[in-house]
Amino acid sequence: MTVYMFAHNRTDITPTKNNGGNPWMAGYGWDRRASRLYIANRKLYADCIAIKPDSAPPLVMVRLDVVSIPPVIHNQIRDHVVTQGHTNVQSFMMVSSHTHSGPVLPESPDPYVIFGLTPTNLVRVQAYSDWLVGALKQLIDDTIVELAAQTQPVTLKYGEGTTSGLLDNRSGFPDVISRVPILAGFRGTTKAFVLYGFSAHPVCRGDEEFYDSDYPGVATKVIEDALGCPAMFFLGCAGDQDPLIRGGNTETVQTGTAVGNAVLTKIQSGLQAVDGTVVREMQTASLPLVVDTENATVRQNLIQTYEARKSAQNIAPQNLRFCEVMLDELSANESPNHVEVPIQCWKFGTDFAIMGIGGEVISRYDTFFRASTSRRLWVMGHANAVPCYICDDKLLWVPRYESGWANPDGPNIAAFGSSLMPYAWPVPMKASPVNTSPPAAGTAEHAMRTTGLDVLN
Repeated sequence: MTVYMFAHNRTDITPTKNNGGNPWMAGYGWDRRASRLYIANRKLYADCIAIKPDSAPPLVMVRLDVVSIPPVIHNQIRDHVVTQGHTNVQSFMMVSSHTHSGPVLPESPDPYVIFGLTPTNLVRVQAYSDWLVGALKQLIDDTIVELAAQTQPVTLKYGEGTTSGLLDNRSGFPDVISRVPILAGFRGTTKAFVLYGFSAHPVCRGDEEFYDSDYPGVATKVIEDALGCPAMFFLGCAGDQDPLIRGGNTETVQTGTAVGNAVLTKIQSGLQAVDGTVVREMQTASLPLVVDTENATVRQNLIQTYEARKSAQNIAPQNLRFCEVMLDELSANESPNHVEVPIQCWKFGTDFAIMGIGGEVISRYDTFFRASTSRRLWVMGHANAVPCYICDDKLLWVPRYESGWANPDGPNIAAFGSSLMPYAWPVPMKASPVNTSPPAAGTAEHAMRTTGLDVLN
């Protein structure tokens, strides 16, 4: 039987005037939003848990109450973890809760395009980011030191709770993920920690001007108050999943309480053992864009299109900013022709696995990967890098916010007001011909499926 040791730490990452003075808030476009007095309805936290199976390198997970983790932050933290010898790349996962009531961070989503932040504003964003990187490094260092001192092992158990009436597929499809995955550590019958998840955008709070960890913060408190142990939330494949109950604090509490109670109910009814050597895999899926932006002729055509868009009368400020950024990238030949999506998998023994996928992943990828393995599988989104929404063919075939295109312009150019704007992509991803099944080779969904299956199986 595998012996697992664990350690956990948490730190407050709520912006203040003393940790960078960044009042700017992320989550909703296209205007600036700020908590100028740094008011938090529910504080924002970062958690680190390290789980060490036998003598193997520890599995290290860091989660933050932010809308997403930009590569500039993720890369610094990952490099620190590896150079300090805490664990290897395949054993480190960094995820965001995706709360829409957290701080703006640098680069991605692009704070100039989405909010129109000025260079002066961005100085404060960068100051907070620098502070955050230092705080996260210290959080991880402290957790690894505590892990080395642990003498009492834990046993791991997994199960899935259920919810009803909490979710809506905002893309118009019937798919919803109502389950609540739970991985808990026990010392005898005493709960040592709870990792849990749910697949709904954390947007219950709305766009009010104060910080809030949204329904995950409520659910975490419900669990911790009941069990007396740390709980950590991980977002699932929620790219097309919204909470039905939203609009303010009352709705946030209602949704979070329902999720927290689903966790408690399942733990009370019983979880199943997790055991065995942990195999760690990580690959990058390269999802092609609909046109080759590295081809000189294609690039020149796109430049002409964006020049014409930029010159249109009465263009909205955010659309003008988007055109400016696209023209800069295309003119410098700095716009890649693939979306790079990290896919990570930790396989425990023969019957359980955690899969972490980068990006705002839609629900049908959860369905596909779970149907492709005999293992009990927990699929997480927003893992390690968030380049954009990760759509499948069915969604790429239709004009939607998530797919990134609209009529009358069509699917070969990014639509104004779509999800491609904050992530600064000039065109959507490549789809199979309409009604093709399975997805055609050389398309985004084909790349996601083949890479994910390689990692999983």
